[in-house]
Amino acid sequence: MGTRWAVMSDIHGNLAALEAVLADAAACKVDRIAVLGDTIDYGPDPVACLERVVAVADVLLVGNHEEYAVTPDEDQEDSDILRWSMPQLAASPVWQALRARIAADGAATHASRVVDDRQHFVHASAGAPTQQYIWPGHEVQYLVFNTQIDERIREFLEEFRAPHGFNGHTHVPALLTRRQHHRVFDSYEGVDRHHVHTFIGPTAIFFVPTNPCTVRALGDVPFVVNPGSVGQPRRLGDNRAAYVVYDEETVEFRRVAYDVGATCQKLAALPIDPEQRAELIDRLERGV
Repeated sequence: MGTRWAVMSDIHGNLAALEAVLADAAACKVDRIAVLGDTIDYGPDPVACLERVVAVADVLLVGNHEEYAVTPDEDQEDSDILRWSMPQLAASPVWQALRARIAADGAATHASRVVDDRQHFVHASAGAPTQQYIWPGHEVQYLVFNTQIDERIREFLEEFRAPHGFNGHTHVPALLTRRQHHRVFDSYEGVDRHHVHTFIGPTAIFFVPTNPCTVRALGDVPFVVNPGSVGQPRRLGDNRAAYVVYDEETVEFRRVAYDVGATCQKLAALPIDPEQRAELIDRLERGV
């Protein structure tokens, strides 16, 4: 068994979720921690989350929300909570140091890292480290666009520079690999796919687990894993924090309950746009 990693992403200022995941990772006796970016925005505790991950992470990447905070893009979604976050961040020496690095080197430089020639960590994709969403869509599209989706997933896999890749950004747990490795998705081992979101093409698979599960026998299998989101799980109707534990042979998709109400109460007290606040609270409560 190799080094045990806790891989997490998209914390988004949700300190209660982050602390619950870190406690769970400690109970799992992980050796190293990788945080794949988007530690800030959307949540009420951006500074505390950033300072916490800087203290514990062995790999810490920049996401598109950190990039937006440093170099705003006119095409980015309007975020009243990010505007509220900026004065809080400006007072943090940890953010000031990270901001200076991003400004000097560019966000993409800090959004991708290869470790030990075995793991390639990115925020979004290896080809566009802070921006590109890899999400095949919906089962209604799979018949019509099966070939195009299959080709894009295969290209996405080939962009990684190590056999085991990790990305976040979509907030949805997933494991992508070639169709020839379909044997690792053994339902008799409790590996159940989400029937709406899992894509199976002629050469590639985009597997979305329907429940926490462990995918085994991965040592010789090239793959890319998305751990889902710690602070803002989406799409699957599960509002528990998501992350993975990985040891080169297995990937364990984990879900951790936390005090959602406490985070929602903090959001409710923020002086931000009421419509955006209601949307953020609803997403945390329902996991959609």
